[in-house]
Amino acid sequence: MRTILTIVEMAAAAVAIAAQGVPPQAAVPAVPPQVFTTTMSATIVHEYSDIKDLLTKTADKMPAEAYSFQPTPETRTFAGNMGHILASDISQCGTLLGRKHALSGQDLSKTLTTKADVVKAAADTFAFCDEYFLTLNETTPLADTYANMNGRRNGQPIVNKLSSGSSVVHFLAHNNEEYGYLAVYMRLKGIVPPSSAPGTPGPGGGLAAGGGR
Repeated sequence: MRTILTIVEMAAAAVAIAAQGVPPQAAVPAVPPQVFTTTMSATIVHEYSDIKDLLTKTADKMPAEAYSFQPTPETRTFAGNMGHILASDISQCGTLLGRKHALSGQDLSKTLTTKADVVKAAADTFAFCDEYFLTLNETTPLADTYANMNGRRNGQPIVNKLSSGSSVVHFLAHNNEEYGYLAVYMRLKGIVPPSSAPGTPGPGGGLAAGGGR
């Protein structure tokens, strides 16, 4: 019995010694992650292009007979709401570009009443705004460039110094807010808004599943 134990002990010792002599497996070098840089200007251009596309598709998708649709007496018609958006955009882009457009100063919420009028005005408006937004890059001054806006507060004249960055933020926020209203108009008419259509690019470049606004 002692002989058997000795043989087993010797075998175990040999295995341990052999294991110690095997060099450890070389570590696989870690692959560094890919780095994607998203600049401020790229984000602005992306957001502008996205809302421009949604509003253009909205104007095209709503049937002509629904342009007079007014959910409640207190709200604008669909055409009136589109006109409100475009008038604001013309004003904001005129400030950013430092010049006026042929539609500047017009109350488009009242003058645009038909689908044909709105679709044309939308194309004209975004062509004007493209001149600023689609040329924007990291050298575009946003915080240090100002436009003087004359107005009144408490009955007294004032001058509001508005930075280009402020105009850009207001433009994007207002367009997205108003698109949300238009999506409700479309839902009430049984129409799926462009942002909820299957295959629509969503945040981050993914595809919408059809359950958005």
